[in-house]
This record gives sequence, structure tokens and C-alpha cells, in this order.
Amino acid sequence: MGNALAAESQRTQVKFDLSSAKDIKSVIVLENKGVEQYDVTTGLNPWVSFGLLGAIVGGLDQAGGSGPFMPNSISLKGGQLTKALDPNVTKLQTLLAEKVVEGLSQRGYEAKGLGYKDQESLSLTVKDIKNRKTANAYLVTQLYAAYICMTSFDPYYPYLRAQVALIDAQTGKTLYQDVLTYGFAFQNQKTQHVGSGLSFSFDNMSTLTDNPAASRKGLRHGIQMISDQIVSDLGKFAPVIPDGPPDADVQVDTDSVEINP
Repeated sequence: MGNALAAESQRTQVKFDLSSAKDIKSVIVLENKGVEQYDVTTGLNPWVSFGLLGAIVGGLDQAGGSGPFMPNSISLKGGQLTKALDPNVTKLQTLLAEKVVEGLSQRGYEAKGLGYKDQESLSLTVKDIKNRKTANAYLVTQLYAAYICMTSFDPYYPYLRAQVALIDAQTGKTLYQDVLTYGFAFQNQKTQHVGSGLSFSFDNMSTLTDNPAASRKGLRHGIQMISDQIVSDLGKFAPVIPDGPPDADVQVDTDSVEINP
């Protein structure tokens, strides 16, 4: 798989400093319940026309036109792919929120998800978190999902781009911010790339839309990898390992044990 000719837009990164965020014990992961679409492009980075997540974390204004939403406009082929995959089944934004909540809970946070559907409800939700002090911080994500090929003669590969920010609920300070990508790799991309997606390639548009379960799997696999990286970046502790049964209750069948020389 080759690199696309277009370069990624500028990356805005704030590394999470656990020592300065030691009082962050509870996190609300905001789940975008707005429109979900899956684009299809050829040799072009579609994200250069969209703003950075930093544009929405500073104000979160009800009247503002920006927000952490998927783009309103996608290609004609993207419309075909969206119809084939059915957002009500694929649910990438829901899966991302669920996996991050699960991972942060395992890493020592009190984490829960909270949904919003548009800019107004997002603004009201953030204000409510601050006023009611329901969490120390909230995590907001902006997701773009697509299948991309280098040229019309090349295979399609999955592509995900997630802009992520963890915001102090009381001060509004950005505690963590990064751009994570998965799948198709753009030339000189300034992101934290978490996986190639090479095992999920499709020869043409027909194979992409005629096999929705396989196409969906390629994108959902990327969501898992992105959520794992977010959790790793914000990790307070190692994952909790459940206690095993008491030693006295453990029975070992020595006849079934194989020893490799």
C-alpha cells in the first residue's frame, strides 16, 4: 500500500502529564450520537478541509458552527458505502465511547459515557458537567471514517482519524489532545498512527459494498486500536487482573500437562 500524495493537516498535541493531573479521578466520555457517515476517496486526504478539534474545545458555543461531528458532505461513493454498512449497525462512534469507558475503568478511573446529538446539546452537557461537578474531566472525540485507495486501480483500505481531547471540567484546561489515525497512511502525516489495516483490503467498490460485514469489520478493528491507544495515553494504573481462586481450591491434572523440551 502506497502513501497518498496529500499531506496531513497540522497536528495539535498535548501530552498527558499524570503528575499534574493526579486529581483527575473521574472522566465522562462524551458519545457523539449525531450523523455517522463513511466516506470513499481516491488518493486525496479529505481531512484538510476540516478544522482541528482545538477549535471546539475552547468555546463549545451553542451558536458556533463548529463541533466534533462527522463531515456533512461526503462523496457519492461514500453515500453508497454508508448505505451498505448501515450506521445503525456499524455504530463506530458508540463503539469508540464504549471501549474508552471500559479501558479507562480498568486503568483506575471512574469512567462513564454520556451522549449528545448536536452542538446545542453538547454545549449544555459540558455546562452541566461543570455546574453539577459530575466528573473531574470529560473526553471529546471527533471521528472521520472512510475507505481510501491510492488510485482507481488500487485496492481500498480502511481509514480512521480521531481527534481526541481530555478537558478539565472546572478550568477548561486541555489535559490531553492528539490526532490518532489507523489504516491508509498519508505522506508526511503528523498523527499517532496505530495500525495499517492491511488485512482489510478490497479490490474495488463492488467488493467493498457487497461485503458489508467485512468492510464494517475493517473499520471496527481500527476503533479498537484507537481506543486502546487513548487508554494507554491516559493510563493511571495497569489493568486490573482478577484474583484467581484460592490455592487450596486449585486442582492440577498432571496427566494432561504437556512439557515441551
